[in-house]
Amino acid sequence: MPAIEIIEEDEDGGFDLDAVVDENPASTISPASDGAESSFHPSATFTGRREGYVFKTGALGTGFYADAKATFGEKLTPPAPLPATPPPRPELALLHPKDADANTEPQSVEVTFTAGGGVGPNDLDIRVKSDGKLDVRSERWTAPMTVDLGHTVTPDLARAWVHEGIATLRVPVAAG
Repeated sequence: MPAIEIIEEDEDGGFDLDAVVDENPASTISPASDGAESSFHPSATFTGRREGYVFKTGALGTGFYADAKATFGEKLTPPAPLPATPPPRPELALLHPKDADANTEPQSVEVTFTAGGGVGPNDLDIRVKSDGKLDVRSERWTAPMTVDLGHTVTPDLARAWVHEGIATLRVPVAAG
């Protein structure tokens, strides 16, 4: 265990440390060497910064230990890119008021499509224009999904949700 000489106590109760004398030199402890980059390099004193290492006293003694954060970061591989697929085929439905006849203007236009597992509304870039054009983009698709809603709509009242991998977008038809 190194002997530490305290040369001054700070105003906040901390200590300034002077020369560290290692009573149990780390050089007597030899790390396993298998030809690979060692995770420990013994050193009685700090000899300067070493990329990927931290200087401390640990289980193998005082010296440079491989930085766990750096080692973890190097072993991390980026996630595989999502496969690029064409956009799904949307299904369009017109929602009419209850008890309406066949000539009544629909209340809303509803678009449904398979979004896939793990996809939520925030994973989709949904843009609805008042002229009845719908544009949906996803990082998973090779192109945007474009839909003509067939009616003038109210985009600011549009609602979207995803349930069990099926995305639904409901857009009210503008009062004519």
